[in-house]
Amino acid sequence: MSGPPGQDYTHVNILAGENVNGHRSINILGNMSNTPFLGISTGSAMVGNLLQVQQTGYLTHSGWSWTTGNPIYALDDGTLTQAFPLSGNLVIVGYGVTPTKMFIKQEPAILLG
Repeated sequence: MSGPPGQDYTHVNILAGENVNGHRSINILGNMSNTPFLGISTGSAMVGNLLQVQQTGYLTHSGWSWTTGNPIYALDDGTLTQAFPLSGNLVIVGYGVTPTKMFIKQEPAILLG
């Protein structure tokens, strides 16, 4: 589903299969271990409620402090970080555009061990 004309994002609404915090990486099976990336949650949701997930484009959140141009990784629990993961899956889900804005763009996942 596309957003309103002039907006630069695409989102879907899904039923939360578990309690979900806002601004987390979301995938089909609930963790990042080799399952398809769906997008970034734009808010939180309790199990069974609708959760909006942005799949591509720019996403802004005042609580972020990204380094511009650096990759943003999703940890196995969906937490977003710019610290290079040392184990688990290396999943790039976007890049910092400003300290409070990211561009969502998934890269192929790499298992780190």
